[in-house]
Amino acid sequence: MTSDSTPTLRLPPWDPEITAVEDNQHRPIPASFDELLELRREEPPRDDTIYNDPAIEIEETTLPGGDSPMRAIILRSKSQSTSPKLRPGILFIHGGGRVMGNVYVGLAAVSEFVKELDAVVVSPEYRLAPDFHGSAAVQDSFASLVWMSENLSELNIDPARFIIAGVSAGAGIAAGTLLYSRDHNAQSLRTASRMPNA
Repeated sequence: MTSDSTPTLRLPPWDPEITAVEDNQHRPIPASFDELLELRREEPPRDDTIYNDPAIEIEETTLPGGDSPMRAIILRSKSQSTSPKLRPGILFIHGGGRVMGNVYVGLAAVSEFVKELDAVVVSPEYRLAPDFHGSAAVQDSFASLVWMSENLSELNIDPARFIIAGVSAGAGIAAGTLLYSRDHNAQSLRTASRMPNA
């Protein structure tokens, strides 16, 4: 059989509703590191919908990372300042294929919880590949988990309502962070900070 007679495989058609969503999900795949850097430069530095939301307070901060400090933002409801009650807490890990993204990428997925559930959301800017080794994102996310577990009182977070979440690659990093926590004998979020680093 020659290459000319090789049959062409056709993928089955997607449901039109799925196609509409799928077409909006994918970013271009960079062919080189220079192209990746250009795509990063083109990313908006923030999500103005969240940044300009009158119901959300955004605090820029620095968290201890796996190897060095990292940028993070904390989202709170503006109504929180008048009440000392404990709130749900969300450590949110942004998407971007582990090679792109910032603290705002995908954050709309959980920012509504700030308004609807009075949640506190922390979104760290973990180190990206290929600039850093593959486990750097998980190590930075684990460091964020430790920081939050050490600061639940200051953040007014209820330890019984504290989760880690992410979208796209961030969901995989969140899962990896929990496995990293388990493998390093972190019995709970409160004791995670007392466990040795790998």
